[in-house]
Order: sequence, then C-alpha cells, then structure tokens
Amino acid sequence: MTERAPFIVTVRDGLGEVTLLTAGPEALIAAYRALLTHPDFVDSMDSLWDMREVESPLLGSEVMPATVEAEELIRTTGADRSGRRVAVIVGSDLTFGVTRMFAGLAGGRLPMVFEGFREEEEARGWLRSGREEE
Repeated sequence: MTERAPFIVTVRDGLGEVTLLTAGPEALIAAYRALLTHPDFVDSMDSLWDMREVESPLLGSEVMPATVEAEELIRTTGADRSGRRVAVIVGSDLTFGVTRMFAGLAGGRLPMVFEGFREEEEARGWLRSGREEE
C-alpha cells in the first residue's frame, strides 16, 4: 500500500498553490518550505493554500509554534514575503477558526496578509484583487 504525500505544491499563473493533505505542524511547515524553495516560485507571488482535505491543519496549541517556525523559515531562506497575500481555503468551521487564529497571531510576526475562505473562487478573487492594486 502506498502512503500518500502530505501535500502537493504547484506554481502556475504567477501563483504558488499548496494542497495540504495531512494535518499537523510538520506537514504545514514542510509544505511551506517546499513552496519557498520551488524552482518556479518567486518571493513576489501570492499563495493559495487548500486545506479542505484536513479537518484542522493545526490544533490551537500548535498555532503559535507553527507561526514561529514559519517566521524562522522565512528568515533562513531569505524570502521577502512583505505584503504578499495568502488565501486559505477551508472545509470546516474548525479549520476556519484555526485559520483566523493563525492569521491573528501571524499578523504581528509574519510579513504576509492571511485570509480564510470557504469557497475557492472567492479566495482566487481576493488574490486577483491584490494584483490589480499593485
């Protein structure tokens, strides 16, 4: 039996896309590392995270440590993510709440702007509107 990968990372149409398939901070940080180091990803790209496959990517107690790890990853990779938008698509109320908690904590530590969405088209629209403003 083949074990499925914890995430899928693609870069297309000027957007980094991550589909998270496994919950937990390790999968989340590994996916972020894979995105930042993807050969086609550039710092000026926004990103779309699809978390509809997991009940909750993080437990409440894991949010702050994951924020600190993401901050360290940005520092060590030298990525300039200032002002970039990160849209997170969720499939449950629990994940929506955890996403809002992460966005609140990350707002003071990470240079990106996070927003949670229940519908993919709404998330993509928000990301497009950010490009139009530049």
